[in-house]
Amino acid sequence: MEALFHFVFQLFKICILSYFYTYLFFFLLRKVSNKSNIIKSILHKIIEIKPLIFICIFFFLFSWMFSYWGNHGLGDLARIPIGNNMTIDNINGNKYGKISGLITLNGKEVETTKFRITSGKIVGNLDSWFYNYKNAYFICDINTKEVIEFPTKKTFNEFAKLERLPNSNSLRSFQMNYRLYWSTWRFFLLP
Repeated sequence: MEALFHFVFQLFKICILSYFYTYLFFFLLRKVSNKSNIIKSILHKIIEIKPLIFICIFFFLFSWMFSYWGNHGLGDLARIPIGNNMTIDNINGNKYGKISGLITLNGKEVETTKFRITSGKIVGNLDSWFYNYKNAYFICDINTKEVIEFPTKKTFNEFAKLERLPNSNSLRSFQMNYRLYWSTWRFFLLP
C-alpha cells in the first residue's frame, strides 16, 4: 500500500515537473527566436505540438524514475545508487543497508549500518541483523569491486588515515546518506 501511495505521488510530481520543463523549453525557445527568423518559424510549428512535447517530457521523466540513477525506491524500499551497477538498499526504514553485488571475503552479502561514499570508494562498518561477520569494517573500490576488510576499528582508522578516507567516527547512517543524496537538487528537478 505504501508503494501505491508513493507511486501516485511520483506521478503527480512528474506531471508538475513536465509542465515546468515544457514551460522552460518554450520560454528559452522564445528568447532565442527573438534573434533569428528561422527559429521563429520553427517556434510557430512547435507551438502546435505543445501537448506532444509535454507528453514526451512526461514519459522521459517516468522512464528516468525507473532507471538505475533515478530509482530511489517506492514505498518502504529506499535505494542509493553508488556506481558500477551497485546500490545500497534499505527496507522498512531499518538501520541496515544491503549493498547489492558486494560479497565479503568469507562469501556473505555486505550489510552496513554506517558508511560513506567518497573518492570512488565506499567505506563502512560490517553490521547485519542476519550475518555474523568475522571483520568489523570494510573499504570497497566501486570500480573494481575489490574489498578490503579490517578486524578492528583501530586497524580501519589507521588505514583510512593513510589513504585519506573517512574514519569510523565520520561514517553516516543509511537515512543520513539517503537524505544527503536525494534531498538536494535531485528532489526538486527529478522524479
